[in-house]
Amino acid sequence: MRTFRAPDAEHVQLQVGAGLVEVVASDDGAVHGEIDCDGDEQEARVHVQTFGAEVRVVVPPATGWASGEARIRLAVPAGTDLTLTSGSGDLTTDVRLGRVSARSGSGDLRLAATATAGLHTGSGDITVLAVDGEADVSSGSGDIRVDSCGADLTLRTASGDATIGRLTGRAEAKLASGDFRLAATSGSVHVRTASGDITVGVAGQLAAWLDLHSSSGDVDIALPPTAEPGPDDPYVSIHARTGSGDIRIARA
Repeated sequence: MRTFRAPDAEHVQLQVGAGLVEVVASDDGAVHGEIDCDGDEQEARVHVQTFGAEVRVVVPPATGWASGEARIRLAVPAGTDLTLTSGSGDLTTDVRLGRVSARSGSGDLRLAATATAGLHTGSGDITVLAVDGEADVSSGSGDIRVDSCGADLTLRTASGDATIGRLTGRAEAKLASGDFRLAATSGSVHVRTASGDITVGVAGQLAAWLDLHSSSGDVDIALPPTAEPGPDDPYVSIHARTGSGDIRIARA
């Protein structure tokens, strides 16, 4: 097993061919890493560099008959920034992070909380409990779940459902095949799915401007009538399109 310690690191960059990455809270304010590779030859080629407040870890692919799957455990202080590039592998975090950018060709991404998030996987599910700021998430094939987002959200999935809890900013969502559910929004929503249902909850007593269309499905508006908002009154606009599915707009 390869280990390292970076006492002044504020940003961790990981480049992993294949493997599992787990991020937990550090108990001494430093970044600690444990890297367990599939074979001594691969482990000997692990590269760890520190540049001021940044630590860079490169785990090269294995050679020969080894699977090449590495198991990486990081302990980091809360607020640490994380950048991950992985050909195939899962990411799990149990600590509040800063800016997170994660890209995996194939694998699940599961995050507890972040300041901002840019999360992309070719095949796998994405789950985030809380994003304080902006989030950009996409999956080629997999479900997306964001429990809360404090700013704008951009979401794309070719095959999978999208479930959003509470949204404060705007949402731009495109789904090729899957349902879109947004429990409560105080920001405007643009959502399009070729095949799937769309459900949006409007937070509080906000007025809503609606532009809804389903080519082959029902449109249900369960909002009580409200007066037209004044020039300075807040409101949300909801643009929703589905080729085959139902649309429902209701009070959250």
